[in-house]
Amino acid sequence: MGVETWYLSFNRLTSNWKPKPVAIRPSVPMHKVKSSVIDEIGYNPASMELFIKFHTGDTVYGYKGFYATRFVEFLNAPSLGKFYAQEIKGKYDRLS
Repeated sequence: MGVETWYLSFNRLTSNWKPKPVAIRPSVPMHKVKSSVIDEIGYNPASMELFIKFHTGDTVYGYKGFYATRFVEFLNAPSLGKFYAQEIKGKYDRLS
């Protein structure tokens, strides 16, 4: 049993188990944003991929199928964190 397999098996036994985010490398530069929740974002219009890094960790989350018009809406939202929670989280497939 490899270390990763053991880690997942062990964590599933704990009562507070949450899937560990998969570390991905953004295909575009990341840019700092003014948000109390989100630290950096990046967008690749060619592949329609959105990348988000939160202040709470080093993991970059990637989402696929994110249209450029939607990215502009995200950038222009009064609150990036609120837009993420209401319009992105759970509504787009994650990159792995």
